[in-house]
Amino acid sequence: MKETDLTTNYTKVIQKFLKEGIHPGEAKQLVAELLKQVWVKKLMVFSDQAILVTDVKTTKYFYMSPTIENLTGYKPEEIPDLFSVFKIIDPREMTILPKVSEIALTKIASLNYSLEELRKLRFSRNNWYIRKDGTPINVLQHSMGLAFNEQGMILLEFLIATDITHFNNSPNHFYTLSKTEDDGTEEILLHGVMEQDSITPREREIYSLLTLGKTSEEIAAQLNISTETVKTHRKHLLEKTNSENSIDLLRYGYAQGWL
Repeated sequence: MKETDLTTNYTKVIQKFLKEGIHPGEAKQLVAELLKQVWVKKLMVFSDQAILVTDVKTTKYFYMSPTIENLTGYKPEEIPDLFSVFKIIDPREMTILPKVSEIALTKIASLNYSLEELRKLRFSRNNWYIRKDGTPINVLQHSMGLAFNEQGMILLEFLIATDITHFNNSPNHFYTLSKTEDDGTEEILLHGVMEQDSITPREREIYSLLTLGKTSEEIAAQLNISTETVKTHRKHLLEKTNSENSIDLLRYGYAQGWL
């Protein structure tokens, strides 16, 4: 999926749930009050962590802590809105992000919670990004609502982003929607895992034919492509799966359930 496709798909998801956004004046006041909180100021002490406030409808950031540069290598002015962040997201995430967003919004809409209850919700997920220096990082993101519409949809989102690469380098995408009760206990309302599809449909097709014992020449003839193209796909499969040979590749694919 191209970056423009991700932008389009994400926009469709948001427009499905939000018809009108928050008034800029209200958003500005809420952000000002938030930044006065001592616990929020403490979050900005850590170099591997940043906080952001997003207008969900317009995707523009009302606030982004300076520590975003420590986290991503980019200055706040270089990533003024969510769509600019899409430019640094790992390409493998592009099909996952809109899906996870829709899953979470659909669940929230079904809860019919009061405003007080909505403020107790926290949606957590991880995304892989590419830092400005080319380093991939796994970022855990906790998001909470600062403002909601009458239907319970988040208008203004407060997000805490933390680099967890050293703790979790799985390529998969994890997400959880939880509710924190007044006594501090947490109830999990939704959780799941979305696996990154590291291979393309064509590569999966070629893998399936390899399991049947077909040679590159036979696969090329069946798929009506050149033998060199098949060999290139096979090379990419070996690289993506860190396999030394075809036997390792077949074993890896079988373990991943590619068939």
